[in-house]
Amino acid sequence: MNNQRSQSRTRPQSALRRSVIAGSVVLLGACSSVTGPRFSEGALRIEPIATSVAFTRSETRVGFTVPITITNHSSTTIYLAQSPCASAFERSVGGNWIRIPNRIVCSLELRPPFAIQPGQSRNVDAALFPDPDSVTAGQYRVILPLSVQVNGNFRKVSEEFSASLPFTVMASP
Repeated sequence: MNNQRSQSRTRPQSALRRSVIAGSVVLLGACSSVTGPRFSEGALRIEPIATSVAFTRSETRVGFTVPITITNHSSTTIYLAQSPCASAFERSVGGNWIRIPNRIVCSLELRPPFAIQPGQSRNVDAALFPDPDSVTAGQYRVILPLSVQVNGNFRKVSEEFSASLPFTVMASP
């Protein structure tokens, strides 16, 4: 009799334990990149319109603006944040991409993202205004703030697919 009571208590506890474990696995899976957007090679093309740009210098700042074309070859609508502060720049150093701090002035204005439908392209300008002491000519790329909607929620597109093709930045004359 004592053994039966023990088993009857164990079964509901085991079922509860299995439910908690299964729920945890689903929750962790929902928060991982595994459930995020997946693209095949070439689904998104992000390329600079010019293959080289030059740093410009003024009395107050140094920087450059690069025009970029985003082409959506996927079957999913891509969204681009409209904040100039959301883009990141990286410079190639010894075969590795190093993030460059951007000193661009940003407003707190919130604007809806641009939608780029499957098969469409959009031209945008990306600007980098780094610390004047860190200005170096070389190979750069821009990481754009792209996302997709998955089950009604926006998911960030990985840097693997949101990075532009490299472009050359030349020192100003």
